[in-house]
Amino acid sequence: MQTLECNEDVSLDTFRDFLCLNGYHFRLLGGGHEQWEGVRKRRPVVLSRTVCPVPPFVIRQVLRETGIPMDALRAYLAGET
Repeated sequence: MQTLECNEDVSLDTFRDFLCLNGYHFRLLGGGHEQWEGVRKRRPVVLSRTVCPVPPFVIRQVLRETGIPMDALRAYLAGET
């Protein structure tokens, strides 16, 4: 199993773009949160709209819940996708 290692903060806008690229769509929730639903029928991802940049532990949690590999995020941040 791949170890998820992410020690960098990612801006909220960049992380939103990454989720969109991976088939997730936005749904606004009350109380300063936003929900992202995907086509994979997994649990929706909930992000705080007030926390920017997104902390590493949240990034790891989202990637684990969505099944998106860390390498995909690294490639996106490096501009390879």
